[in-house]
Amino acid sequence: MIQGQWYSVGSKFKKTATFNILDSVSYFVETEDGVVVSGELAKVNMKEQLESVERELHFEDGSRFVTYYNNAMDNIFKKEKKSNKIVIYGFLSLFFLMGYFYFTL
Repeated sequence: MIQGQWYSVGSKFKKTATFNILDSVSYFVETEDGVVVSGELAKVNMKEQLESVERELHFEDGSRFVTYYNNAMDNIFKKEKKSNKIVIYGFLSLFFLMGYFYFTL
């Protein structure tokens, strides 16, 4: 659970909120008044960290979550990026092996 502020689509007004991970692929954000936004981690766009500036997450529906807990966000999204890299490297290895056997046989 990561504390921060949530901005609804097109709104300048913030609400206190928490960003929560359900499992390794999905999340939900719960605001102080009970509004819940949820989805897949892979579809969340996280802005890169600039020193100690707050981190922004942008969701598919256009809403945003802002927090100063940069290290916690890095830990969550490094795991997501790492699992995506494993799949990509697996496919690249498969294509390399297929090409190797095609041209050597």
